[in-house]
Amino acid sequence: MRTMQNWVVLGLGVAMSMSSCTCERALPPAPEPTPAAFSERAASVSTPSPSPQLAKATPTPKTDQGAESPTPAAVSLPEDFPPDVPIYAGAQLEQVHDLPNNAHNVIFRAPGTVEEINRFYHEKLAAAGWNVTQQFARPNHAFMTYKKGNLIANVTIAEDSRNPNQRVIAIMYEEEQPLPFEEF
Repeated sequence: MRTMQNWVVLGLGVAMSMSSCTCERALPPAPEPTPAAFSERAASVSTPSPSPQLAKATPTPKTDQGAESPTPAAVSLPEDFPPDVPIYAGAQLEQVHDLPNNAHNVIFRAPGTVEEINRFYHEKLAAAGWNVTQQFARPNHAFMTYKKGNLIANVTIAEDSRNPNQRVIAIMYEEEQPLPFEEF
């Protein structure tokens, strides 16, 4: 037993002596950037091109003062938008995003509370034969997944950070594709 204690003490002593080793090399301090370096960097950075996934939205033009001026975007529902998915009363179509696998994300802004809009979609989609497969609700956010046949629709409702009197409604839908492998 005494031999075991000696080995433990020896191991701890070696570990402690190795842990205080400073085996890293100190790096020299970074040079202070000059204002000229910032302007050279800004000139070399290219502006990213608009996302190809944003469908039918037009960019917001700049005014003479450089501020953005609100203009209505030429956005329309995709031709394959499910006809039995209702649009909440007073909802304004804002954006349409084309996603992989022929899926689409359709964004609306609407008056009303998250609870009212959530109840509307739950009642209307259930009455149209959609089955709830997933749901989550909080006072300021709700998410539901519905399925009808091989069509899946996700409805997300959230507070609008740009306008506290509005809610953002995102409806993402896609046709379920068979898996490229056997399920297990």
